Amino acid sequence: MRDLILYALLAFTIFLSDTSRFLQEFPTTRQETPHTLTPDEEDKLLRDVMYFRALIEQEQNEPGHFFNLGLASLALGRTNTAEAAFKVVIEMRPADFEAHLNLGLVYARIEDYAQAAEAFNQCVAIDSSRADAFYNLGQALRYQDKWVDSIKALSKATSLEPQNALFHYGQGYVEENLGADADALISYSNAVAIDPAYIEAQQAVGRILFRQQKFDKAKEVYRKVLQLDPQSVHARAQIGKALLSEGKPDSAIYAYENALRVDGASVEALSGLGLATLRAGRSRDALAIYEKATAADPDAPSLYYNIGMAHANLEQHEEALRAFTKAIELNPRYPEPYLALGNALTALGRQEQAREALDTFSRLHSYQQELTLAERYVSLNPHVAEMRYNLANALAGMGRFEDAVEEYEIAISLLPGFAQAYNNLGVVNVQLGRFEEAGTAYRQAMRLDSTFVDPYTNLAWLHANHGEDYEQALYLARKAVSINPSVVSYETLAIVRNARREYAESDRAMRRAMELEPDSARLIQLWERLKADRSDE
Repeated sequence: MRDLILYALLAFTIFLSDTSRFLQEFPTTRQETPHTLTPDEEDKLLRDVMYFRALIEQEQNEPGHFFNLGLASLALGRTNTAEAAFKVVIEMRPADFEAHLNLGLVYARIEDYAQAAEAFNQCVAIDSSRADAFYNLGQALRYQDKWVDSIKALSKATSLEPQNALFHYGQGYVEENLGADADALISYSNAVAIDPAYIEAQQAVGRILFRQQKFDKAKEVYRKVLQLDPQSVHARAQIGKALLSEGKPDSAIYAYENALRVDGASVEALSGLGLATLRAGRSRDALAIYEKATAADPDAPSLYYNIGMAHANLEQHEEALRAFTKAIELNPRYPEPYLALGNALTALGRQEQAREALDTFSRLHSYQQELTLAERYVSLNPHVAEMRYNLANALAGMGRFEDAVEEYEIAISLLPGFAQAYNNLGVVNVQLGRFEEAGTAYRQAMRLDSTFVDPYTNLAWLHANHGEDYEQALYLARKAVSINPSVVSYETLAIVRNARREYAESDRAMRRAMELEPDSARLIQLWERLKADRSDE
């Protein structure tokens, strides 16, 4: 049957003849930027495909012909043919390491990373001494955001092949994304020690040194990058950023201007130059620079915030107000523009609006402080589930729900029985409109801890508002009350009863909630809304 499938795929191949063989081994790493074939290379590969097709017709039971056909097809980007060919090889030789490896690369090429990981796991089972199997497995897991499992595979790859700079860099990348900057710095430094010309690794070292506020060392690294690539705008801009962080705006201006001599449209360099010019007290000049930056990147909130600060320095409060408002429109969770907006409104005598802006700043700034603290603890304890959980909570408070999902999932991978993480994962999935995923997370939290009331109330609310499974919603709400007769469980029961048009029972549940929290403005508003919903029917 597999042969028939393969022949059906080959029916679309251009018929050419050639006697050469394609024996080049396909790279064992996923290429971020695949090599673009020249016309001559493509023509040769097409002829190779047809050559191996002819061999298969003559000798259908020879797996080597299918394997070489798979290699040639993969190089051509004909992933369907390559997949079928490698599957035939595996059917004939189930323990063929290279066939499983290349099948995994096929899946990676089409971005089916789950199947790629499965193929690479087969490689590991066949030969656990091969570093390339663990490296590719780690990469496939990384692309599925399975960071903890990814680091385990990549660490194994580097232990098996410690002189491979690429493996150390891959490990560092995952460690950095896990917030383990100290570990990532070691991995990136290992990559540089093995291959001093590895520009990406050099830049990664500089990036982490900058975050660690080791500005002199960061500048030294970026100067090495410039020796390797004198046209690197990013390296020049990062030197400017380090100088600015050291409180040297004039030196930073010189560095940013050097970057702009290489690429006059670089948003990174224009933005940095504008900030350095602003810090140097030249607000009018900064405005002219930011005008160019926003023309290149009109959706960057930080640019509008700095434009507002320049106008504020010039006491142009109406213009500052417009810039701060634009920054907030682009990122409503960005704290600093609210403070500056409040100050601008105060200067314009609009006290009530200023108070609202400053209150919002205080709330977001508090979340930002929690986030900063949580990130610091994660950097010190990257493999502790509770630290990840706290970071996820802080991200959720800032409205960064996608990032929060990732951190909750990391916490769960570190501690599979973490019921609270599953519950909060459900909450942020609701915020993202992913109701099915939210329900799955709530149910898992309930399975892990049947006395944990939050997932019962959350899932009851979800059924009542988005699933319209009122029977299940009522069961869950009543169960929540039996576990913990709290304000939240009674108000959830009231919401469910109201959705079921059981208005007397809904009011009874609201009264119980009010008894537990008398004169609560929030409960009064909820009750009024429930009553209003009845009148709308």
